[in-house]
Amino acid sequence: LKLSKKMHGCRVVQKAFQVSPPDVQLQLAEGLRRGVVDCVKSMHGNHVIQKCIEQMPSDAISFIVEAMEERAEAMSMHVYGCRVVQRLLEHCAPGQLERLVD
Repeated sequence: LKLSKKMHGCRVVQKAFQVSPPDVQLQLAEGLRRGVVDCVKSMHGNHVIQKCIEQMPSDAISFIVEAMEERAEAMSMHVYGCRVVQRLLEHCAPGQLERLVD
């Protein structure tokens, strides 16, 4: 989680999501689970969350959807949060996002 919020560290974590097999991606995502909102609000961390959304199956990122649902309005207006909301809209099934867009 700490690496995700650093300028160069976020690039390393993004690359790891890009080149790792699904089981390793799940382990990486597990490390983000407790800090989704902090990462989304981070200048660097939001890119890691976006890459996670882009690279993983939508059912594996439900923890991101749930974290964003709790603060949907605020996140959609946040300078970095809006980017994460956009990625969710692009990569998740509409049924998965009902509470987010409600």
